[in-house]
Amino acid sequence: MSTGRRNDSPVAPTGTQPITLPRLTRKAFTDLGLWMLILGVAIGVAFPFVLLPLGIPAELTLRPTFFALTVVAGLMLAAANYLLARWVIGIRVQALSRQMRHVSAVLLDATYSGDWSDCSPRECQLTVDSDDALGDVAASFNGLIDAMDSSHEAQQAISEHIRSLADHLELPEFTRAALGSLLSISGADAGALCIVRDAELEVAAADRLDSTDLATNRMVTACLTHQTTASWVALPDNVVVDASVVSFRPAAVLVAPISFRTTAIGVLVLAFAHAPAAKARRLLEALIEPTGVSLNNALSHERFQRLAAVDPLTGCYNRRFGLGRLDEEWARSIRSGSLLGLLAFDLDHFKSVNDTYGHLTGDRVLRDAVAAARLALRQGDVLIRTGGEEFLVILPGAGLPDVRAVGERIRRAIAANVLSIGDSHVNVTVSLGGATFPSTAAESPEQLIELADQALYAAKSSGRDRLTMVAAS
Repeated sequence: MSTGRRNDSPVAPTGTQPITLPRLTRKAFTDLGLWMLILGVAIGVAFPFVLLPLGIPAELTLRPTFFALTVVAGLMLAAANYLLARWVIGIRVQALSRQMRHVSAVLLDATYSGDWSDCSPRECQLTVDSDDALGDVAASFNGLIDAMDSSHEAQQAISEHIRSLADHLELPEFTRAALGSLLSISGADAGALCIVRDAELEVAAADRLDSTDLATNRMVTACLTHQTTASWVALPDNVVVDASVVSFRPAAVLVAPISFRTTAIGVLVLAFAHAPAAKARRLLEALIEPTGVSLNNALSHERFQRLAAVDPLTGCYNRRFGLGRLDEEWARSIRSGSLLGLLAFDLDHFKSVNDTYGHLTGDRVLRDAVAAARLALRQGDVLIRTGGEEFLVILPGAGLPDVRAVGERIRRAIAANVLSIGDSHVNVTVSLGGATFPSTAAESPEQLIELADQALYAAKSSGRDRLTMVAAS
């Protein structure tokens, strides 16, 4: 069936009641037939009297036989009108009824099967072949089918978007997947997703959009702090866009806060070369809320992972996570043939610090020592707390000279750090042991740790405050 016109006629004001004849039965066409019969009898009875002013003698028109003939003629006319009404109107009403039953059955089946192909607008719409109330009914039915199809498309898009986000819980993968899904569904030509992490706004993902200084752009930061709904900016051709927002001149830009329970946790920026239609805008705005829920889950997952991986006192990676990283670096070294260095160190005479000044002071000494050690590390080195005052440092790509240089920097930095407690000054030293792979005979990460520990014990035995390296085998 062909797609019909939409019903654009004005809606009657609320409270306006149509004028209807009293109902005689519960069937509209039966009522129509009865009223037509009543009208036919009335016309048959009135017709002889209408003839009198025309000069026809009363003895001819007012005879019982003539009355009977006119009443019969009126009844025949009424019957003919009734049959025509059933043919002209009834067929169209029956077609509408059949389509409604079909749509109802398809909706019921699709609810459970998920197959909506049997009720596309092309399959389910009626042909609008009259320009009257029946045409308006058919057009309204077609509009209902269009609305149902649009609603299904929107729900399907939202469901697919949510499923795509559910497949990614790690924050970097999630933000890329979320932005990619939003770009695909909206038809945007460029976009970026900014998130709030550690109270700072940062660009987590960007696609064909200049993300330089985007997190500090005033339009983006204002959206984060002042807006509660999406903002569409339509840009005339003569407007030049700040290059820190987009790298081309768009026709429209969406800047939308992404929130969870009224708290803004990110900002979405999408740029369109051609302004999207109202339908696409509404769909995109509907996608923002589930994106906020999923983004909050990803941020929570990252925070939980960080808490599970980090020692709460020093901020170093804990033993479980740190040894997992060592396994990864070992596998990478085996696979690529790259160097791998390891340092083991602990604080000299740390027990006496706790015994003399208390555990609170001992905690401060530990935190200060870790802070000093971090300054001595290279980018990419991994600091791990393996015990009370015991630490490991993983040095990817480090050979014997590199491990020695980092170890000496750590030793000097911690020795130079002095903690003032009242009139007392507390400072500690460290002993370190270093080992490298593949220059040593280690055959596993555990053996590499054992070699570094042996070197550490040798440093302690020879006087402490020094670094001892495992000789190359």
